[in-house]
Amino acid sequence: MGTPARDQNPSYADREGHEPALVEPPTEVNGSPPPLDDFSIFVGGPVYDTLLRIGLVRLGLPNILRRIVALIAIMWLPLLLLSLKDGFAVGHQVRIPLLYDFSIYGRFLLGLPLLILAEIVIDPAIRRSVQEFVKSRIFPSDGMQEFGDVLKRTQKLRDSAIPELALLGLAFFPVFLFQHEWEGGAVSSWHTTVHGLTAAGWWYAVFSGPILIP
Repeated sequence: MGTPARDQNPSYADREGHEPALVEPPTEVNGSPPPLDDFSIFVGGPVYDTLLRIGLVRLGLPNILRRIVALIAIMWLPLLLLSLKDGFAVGHQVRIPLLYDFSIYGRFLLGLPLLILAEIVIDPAIRRSVQEFVKSRIFPSDGMQEFGDVLKRTQKLRDSAIPELALLGLAFFPVFLFQHEWEGGAVSSWHTTVHGLTAAGWWYAVFSGPILIP
C-alpha cells in the first residue's frame, strides 16, 4: 500500500510548547552519515498510515488528545449507550451495572490513555539510545554501515503489513468464546446475564476488547 510522506524528525513538545533537546547526531564515519534521524518504531506501518489519512495523526505532532478522545468514543461510549438502552448502566436489573464496574474505568479511561501517552516517552528514548550507542563507539568504525543496515531492516519490518495484520487477526480472534468471563454465571453484569452476552457485552467482545489488546 502507498505510504505517505512521514516526518523524518518527529518531535514531542512539552506542555508549554517547547521541544525537548535531543542528542546531537554523531559525526560522519568514513564519509557516510549514520542513518539515525528517521529511526522510529512508531512512525510507520499500515495502522499508522491509516490514522494519518483519516486525520487522527499529523506529521511532527504526537496528537495525543485527539487519539485518546477518538478511541474512548469508539471503545467506551458505545458500551454506555447500549447499557443505557437495555437498562444495564445503573439500577438493579443486573448485579454489576456498567457505571458501577470500576474495572472498565481502569481499562478504557485510565489504561488506554496511558498506553497512548507512553508513545511520546518511549519513541524519543529509543531514538536517543540509538544515538548514544553510536556515539559511544563500542563497535568498530567500519561497522557503521552494517549497523545502519540493521536499522533499515528494522524499519522495513515496522512498515510491513504482515506483522500488523497478524497481530490484528489474533486480537480480533473470538477468544471470548473460551474465557470464563463470558460464560453465563450466578452473578449477572452489564455484559453477561443468564441468557448470555448483552448488546454491550457483544460490543466489548468484538470491538473494545480486541482494540485494547494490541
